Amino acid sequence: MKFQIIVPQYKGFSYFHPPYGAMYIARSLMDEGHEVRIEVGDDWKSFDFEELHKRIEEFSPDAIGFNATVSTCYLYVKAASKYIKQHFPDIKVIVGGGLTAAADVVLKNTYVDIAVLGEGDITIKHLVDKIEKKTSYADVNGIAYREGDRILYTAPRSPIAKLDTLGYPAFDLVDIDKYLTNALDFIKGFPTYREWDKRFYEPHRNTKILRIPTSRGCTSKCSFCYRHMSGIRHFSFDYLFDYIEFLMDKFDTNQFSFGDECFSSSKRWSWKFIEAFKERNIDIMFQIFGMRVDTVDREILQALKEIGCWMIEYGFESGSQKMLNVIDKRVSIQDNINVALWTKEAGIYTSPAFVLGMPGETTETINETIEFIKKIRYDYYQCTYAFPVPGTPLYDYARLKGYIVDEDKYLEEIYDFTPNNFIESKVFINFTSEDKATMATWPKEMTKAIRRYNSKGLVQYYLLKLKSAYNRVSQIGLLGYCNDYMKRKVKLYKIIKEGDIRNKHISQQKLKSVNSRRENLISPEGESLKKINAKPKDG
Repeated sequence: MKFQIIVPQYKGFSYFHPPYGAMYIARSLMDEGHEVRIEVGDDWKSFDFEELHKRIEEFSPDAIGFNATVSTCYLYVKAASKYIKQHFPDIKVIVGGGLTAAADVVLKNTYVDIAVLGEGDITIKHLVDKIEKKTSYADVNGIAYREGDRILYTAPRSPIAKLDTLGYPAFDLVDIDKYLTNALDFIKGFPTYREWDKRFYEPHRNTKILRIPTSRGCTSKCSFCYRHMSGIRHFSFDYLFDYIEFLMDKFDTNQFSFGDECFSSSKRWSWKFIEAFKERNIDIMFQIFGMRVDTVDREILQALKEIGCWMIEYGFESGSQKMLNVIDKRVSIQDNINVALWTKEAGIYTSPAFVLGMPGETTETINETIEFIKKIRYDYYQCTYAFPVPGTPLYDYARLKGYIVDEDKYLEEIYDFTPNNFIESKVFINFTSEDKATMATWPKEMTKAIRRYNSKGLVQYYLLKLKSAYNRVSQIGLLGYCNDYMKRKVKLYKIIKEGDIRNKHISQQKLKSVNSRRENLISPEGESLKKINAKPKDG
């Protein structure tokens, strides 16, 4: 049987994560002897199906599957499935991925025949067998399908327990080169990249980063997220490190990005990973996307740094304990502060991530988030507004409260969503008691406050830079041969060294205060942190 997988892509987002869902599905079918193709779309917002028609006609599949990872591609799936049924009426149309959390809406309002619910690696093999034999789907677990005017659901399928049985994704069906991000180009997008891990510049270090999953599932059940199942299932360490070595050879890379919903399930697992990594003695650098703060401590972070970790992304979500409780994060503000400072201490970069506008958010809770960022001393952060998508408690809340009445219309309209235009879009939902105009100012106010606060600490930073420049040239006796730029640096440092800094609008008392505050915040042993730790936890 011929099976064609279509992966809608939005070109407004850069390629970074290969379509592993489609690639694992393809592997499952290929292992059963089926012929598979993967078509990665260039832009799901384009409804010019001329190229799609050509590719379908060329391959002549028996079934087409949409790997609809995100709900924002609903309108594309609706239009494309209609086009396929009009021009290729005998082809079965299947959809899988995050969009199937709204399976009822999809099957009622589109030309999709079958929705695969949850993990599809095993389900798809059984389903394709039924399609090929033209028999009933009723005993295929984990699907919903249309039968006349009725939508029928089969028994749910349990998550795959042993991920090692999946084999390796079908890399040969996708142009992986477009997903190999240049590491140096990537880090230059951050304002502090010059302070990052010097191992980037080692002569043998390849600059290509490949993102790979190491697990499935998540221990969290954040109310704005649909990407959770019951617990985490990890690939075995033997599988994982064999897989990494395979990819190093195949794509000539020694840099990886572990892109999981939740990388670690516990501190115990984190230590097991570190020990297994050391035993295998693989020379790679890696970043971790999706790490809970309750799965690391100071020692774990230092050990991760030693084996090659240079970046960890935590979902701090908010600096308000009230909002963390609404999100159901199940951590305290103090937990987040400790891990942020320990990560900085270990020399691992992190970009704090926040979600604004959850129910109960106010200007006061935003101010708490600002104070949190000040305490962890990060200049760069990322934030987005709460966005209800099918399969999340937030979406169910929006329906219950009457924010979403017509699901078909809502899902059609969110296709135009981007983080930059969301609050101005017609589908924006204000869950707070504040007006929309006030909400729009929150990111700007956060940025303004953080920059104002951090600018005080920049004084000490530049003094250290100037001292370094002065020492370099003075030690080798080249003060008389410096260019004009270096001479200005040396002159400025000599002025500061001699204590005459009034002309730079900085008082000695101010400089001492900034220096003391900076040292206390950066060092987990500092007085400020001790005072913070002595306070009782909120919530």
